[in-house]
Amino acid sequence: MPKRPKVPATLRLFKSARALLGWSTQDVADKTGISRATIMDFESGRGSMTPERVAEITQVFEDAGIKFLRDGIIYQHMDLATQSLTARFEKH
Repeated sequence: MPKRPKVPATLRLFKSARALLGWSTQDVADKTGISRATIMDFESGRGSMTPERVAEITQVFEDAGIKFLRDGIIYQHMDLATQSLTARFEKH
């Protein structure tokens, strides 16, 4: 069972995380085993997800370098020169 996120990730933050990583909803579906339709419904606000599914998706994003904060997300990526590139997206 995946560990639960310390800060709940909202659907808007999931969209931002996907955008930062350059992932499609199909990419998230492939990495989590959750159907693409379920992910799309959740992101659009038409559907809901269990806390366990939210935790699964959050963990996949965190494993890829996304950090969820109370007011947004941070993506940290080490480039070839080992310098950190950080992008921050605020939730509104």
